[in-house]
Amino acid sequence: MARRVDLAPSGPLALPTTGIGRGWEAAAILTLTILLLSLGLVTLYSASAFLAQAQGFPDYDYVLRQAAGAAGGLVVLGVCAWIPHGLWRRLAWPMVIVAGILLLIVIAPGTESIAPLVNGARRQIRFGLTFQPSDLAKVAVVVWTAALATRKQEEFSSLRRGLGPFLLVWAALLIPIALEPDLSTAFLVGMTGCLIVYVAGARLSHFFFLGLLALPVLYTQLDVAFRARRVASYLNPSADPAGAGFQ
Repeated sequence: MARRVDLAPSGPLALPTTGIGRGWEAAAILTLTILLLSLGLVTLYSASAFLAQAQGFPDYDYVLRQAAGAAGGLVVLGVCAWIPHGLWRRLAWPMVIVAGILLLIVIAPGTESIAPLVNGARRQIRFGLTFQPSDLAKVAVVVWTAALATRKQEEFSSLRRGLGPFLLVWAALLIPIALEPDLSTAFLVGMTGCLIVYVAGARLSHFFFLGLLALPVLYTQLDVAFRARRVASYLNPSADPAGAGFQ
């Protein structure tokens, strides 16, 4: 029998239905977020200080721009934390549908004027501002998967009834992302969805079975020369320090 996990616990550790709250979970998530942002800014400074100086800018120029974006992101985080869970559930399907439509626009023939080819991939929509629909898909998958997982916990013992609906919707979003092509984002979004349903009670054996089915697809993708080089350089970056392993 699939384990049941209470996704809305009660008691002293429970998070409220609205607001950031005082639970340790919220504090831990916020602390980890700030630590990751800080680490990213330090890493960016290390990588960009010389380049900024060579371009005639202060050595902290790139870091300052990124910090401004990070500050804006924290403001959005605070706003989203105060939105009631019920509203997120109602927004789940609209977010998935809008993300799916935008992803299809990106890869559809005849839309090159608003979704141009950049470095061999079509990932952006340009309406004055540049927007990547895959970014919306990341949020949509998290919200929609969590919303459905709360109602599917009793059915996770069945692969068809438990994981089946998730796989169909994930595929509708992940396939267009992979066709852009942007396999790293497709992998990230897929793994995030799998992690959510696993925490909600899905069986590990089901994921193992699906992983075996996915091996042929993974092999065909790794057979592409530039992807094989990227994997090889990740496993052994010193093999080609001036080429694929250059940082």
